Amino acid sequence: MEYEFAFQELDMYLDGAEIPAERTKPWGTGHAVLCTKSVVTTPFAVINADDFYGFDAFKKAVEFLTTECDEKTYAVISYPLMNTLSEHGTVNRGVCGLDEKGNLASVVERIGIGLQGDKVTVNDGLQPDELPRDTVVSMNFWCFHPSVYDLYEKDFKAFIKENIAVPKSEFLIPAVVDNFIKEEEQ
Repeated sequence: MEYEFAFQELDMYLDGAEIPAERTKPWGTGHAVLCTKSVVTTPFAVINADDFYGFDAFKKAVEFLTTECDEKTYAVISYPLMNTLSEHGTVNRGVCGLDEKGNLASVVERIGIGLQGDKVTVNDGLQPDELPRDTVVSMNFWCFHPSVYDLYEKDFKAFIKENIAVPKSEFLIPAVVDNFIKEEEQ
């Protein structure tokens, strides 16, 4: 199988369910993070291989990971939405909600974000369908402590239970992070 590594050790999450034959790719960015559990033992960063983040983003991540990251403190390197749009079509971004201190209060993956004239529109069926140009977004540059794996495992088990029969379903990092934020608020 082309994505053999990504499907290894899934039995503990499948609870007897079978992976649909139509499933031809891994389960998404959250699953990719979970696949690193057996080899990552220190604070770590996660990035997409096809995005450009800039040198300053990596400096900020290293500083955070070596001085602030712990079992309850993670980070996202975020950007103003307009700095992340493509001239070649739409993009997907984690739209970040911030609290009064500027801390991440929520993150929702939005799909099909692009410019239409002078407006930034979103074509994923969710509301709002237009975003302010200065919206803070994630391009999947996350800084985590290994303690995050417990949350990923719990959420992935629930995700698989609900989505095993949906061949194109994706377990995405922003959903896990948003869940973590909600649990911390309780």
